[in-house]
Order: sequence, then structure tokens, then C-alpha cells
Amino acid sequence: MKKVSSGTVSDVLPYIYRAIGSRHLPIRNIAMVHLDSHPDLLIPVNMPADTVFDKEELFSELSIENWIMPVVYAGHLSNVVWLHPYWAQQIAEGEHKIFVGKDSSTTTIRMKPLTELVHSLRSRMDTPDYEMVHQAGLTCDYSELPHHLSTNEEIDGLIQAISVILRDLPKPTLVTVSR
Repeated sequence: MKKVSSGTVSDVLPYIYRAIGSRHLPIRNIAMVHLDSHPDLLIPVNMPADTVFDKEELFSELSIENWIMPVVYAGHLSNVVWLHPYWAQQIAEGEHKIFVGKDSSTTTIRMKPLTELVHSLRSRMDTPDYEMVHQAGLTCDYSELPHHLSTNEEIDGLIQAISVILRDLPKPTLVTVSR
């Protein structure tokens, strides 16, 4: 396993593309495990979908909160698993099947179905902000994450749980870890 250290999660994308280009990772259908307190699953709202086919332009358009879904749209990632601390609850626990494609009216990346997301938001708010639903993809942060300093015991427990999960993953699987 190669360790890449970078300033932001979106900075790791050039390393992923280099691994694909050098055939260390396949070009399509990569499984990814994303360990972070934020899902980073926003969609760049106004970015034309075809930007994903020009990597330099793509890299310039993305930031820390929206780098994963364009890579899904490009076909490189087929499965994304978000592992998070217990206190990060932006998305309801469970398996979510989402289809990512180009909106023919705007030529931007969009996801279907949003029904699950709307239901999740309704359980948190009286009236969901549908513009947020449209723009946010899977992320439904309705408030700041709680300030949380993990104890040594919590860190040890997370490391043990992740070790078990990583051992049984198919090869190759891409793993990203946020600090």
C-alpha cells in the first residue's frame, strides 16, 4: 500500500490519476473506502459534466468537498464506502444506490434518486431546502460537525475496526484517509 500525504483530500486526485495511468489501478470500476468525518460527496454545481474528461481542467474545478462524485461520473469509481466516526451523521446509515449522470438540460453532473436524500432531510427539518437537495448530491450537512477530540481508546477502537474491514476488501481497493 502506497501512502500519499497531501494538504487537502482533493490534492490526492492527481495521485489517483497517476496510479490509473501507470496501471497500478484499473481505469474503471475501482472500489473506494473514504475515511473522513465529512462525506465529501458534493457535486460541483456549475461544472460541465464533460470537464471530467480533461484532467487538468477537472483538478482546477474541484475542492475538498466535491472531488469524489466527478470521479464516479468519469467511471473510475464504481463503489464508494464512507466510513466515519460515530458522531458524524450527515448521511443516514445504510447502503445507498445512487446513479450519477449528465443532466441534459444543464449539461452538469446530477444524481438520482434523490428521494432517499429528501426523506433523510425531512426527518431532520420540517421543510427540506430543495435547492440544497438538488445541489448537494449526497451531503446533507444541516449544521456544523460537533467539536470532538477523540480519546486514545476511541482511536484504538477505530483502528481495530478499520483493520478488520480493510483485510476483507477486494483488490485493488482505493483507501483515502482524512486527518
